[in-house]
Amino acid sequence: MLDLKELSLEGTLGRELGKLRNLRAIILYKNHFFGIIPKEIAGLTMLEVLDLRGNRLSGKIPVEIGDMQSLKHVLLCDNNFRHG
Repeated sequence: MLDLKELSLEGTLGRELGKLRNLRAIILYKNHFFGIIPKEIAGLTMLEVLDLRGNRLSGKIPVEIGDMQSLKHVLLCDNNFRHG
């Protein structure tokens, strides 16, 4: 589990997140991350929880996230994602 909620962290989410193959949860709630969600995150085949609420993420949500069969909870509200 990567639980770094409410720590005022900032920066972008690196593609390297996709290399943390054994993660079951990424919780980055209420920080100051910006930029896009890297599509490499979809390579986390054991991930069950993706909580990126309350950041400044933007761009489009990677469609690959929709194909993640282990994912049970996806929390992305309070960001700046584009529609369409």
